[in-house]
Amino acid sequence: MTYAELEARFARFGKGEEQRSLIDSEHPLWLWAGVSRIGLPVFMVSEIPDECPVRLQSTTGIDVALMDGPQGKRVLVFRCEDIRMGGVFKRLCYDFVEASRDCRDVAEGLNVIGERFEDWRRLLQGKSSDRLTRQRQRGLFAELLFLEACLLTMPPAQAVNAWRGPNKGAQDFLFGPSWAEVKAITKGAASVEISSLAQLAPDHPGTLEVYTLETAEDVEGPKDAISLAGLVKRVRERIGEVGEARQSLDEKLLLAGYQDEDEAAYVTPLVAVDHRTYSVGDGFPRLTPESVPGGIVDAHYQLALHDLAAFQVPEEENRP
Repeated sequence: MTYAELEARFARFGKGEEQRSLIDSEHPLWLWAGVSRIGLPVFMVSEIPDECPVRLQSTTGIDVALMDGPQGKRVLVFRCEDIRMGGVFKRLCYDFVEASRDCRDVAEGLNVIGERFEDWRRLLQGKSSDRLTRQRQRGLFAELLFLEACLLTMPPAQAVNAWRGPNKGAQDFLFGPSWAEVKAITKGAASVEISSLAQLAPDHPGTLEVYTLETAEDVEGPKDAISLAGLVKRVRERIGEVGEARQSLDEKLLLAGYQDEDEAAYVTPLVAVDHRTYSVGDGFPRLTPESVPGGIVDAHYQLALHDLAAFQVPEEENRP
């Protein structure tokens, strides 16, 4: 089953009364898609024996309840309680369906669903309904530009897996022994901010990728402008509609704070007027946990761009 097929299943229902339908008759669990009386999506796991323990807690926008069912069997119900969370909730349901597809019995399936829900609950606990700030929009825009460049030289699954920024990785991208940290600045900026001692700390070589972003109205002459929402769509199209890479991309966009429901707020066209790659290795000016005095556990600092010229990688060599 694809995500689009599950999404279409939810779309069949109307408002006014609770409705549900079995998701997949060949799945080892009895999984149901439905809607509440006010039209918000609901996901259920039925036929749960009493001997199967279920210990799940509700989280932001999602209520979880274990209810009595017929013949001594119980029903685990996940209810979306916030219309703005509808897209996130359906993505969670799809994750439940596919992650538990190869389970041998109900107990194993519930364990898998419980583990996946805990992953998503941690994701959602820090999530607010606030949209991305302008600064965070630009940061995500730059990371997506770099991800797009990665897609030119490696398979989609490898490129998306390398993107670690949304997972709060120390570096934005990890490529086996190599890595990349991506930054967005405005035209005329004299420095770039490094936000932790860990960002440039690996002892194996990596790169600092600096994108200069301007709004389209501030750029004269021909320009290749695109909004954040447009860039998300373009990256998705290059990866494809289905598959592990697409699912991983969508989850990372959520982790980054990007919700499709808010895309109308992300339509300001931006232009990458410059992209410079700096090789980070021996001699590069940086602070690391090993280089600062004892007692300093973290630091934010600025790197002067004019002092990085000696480390700049020629344009023809700056692809991932």
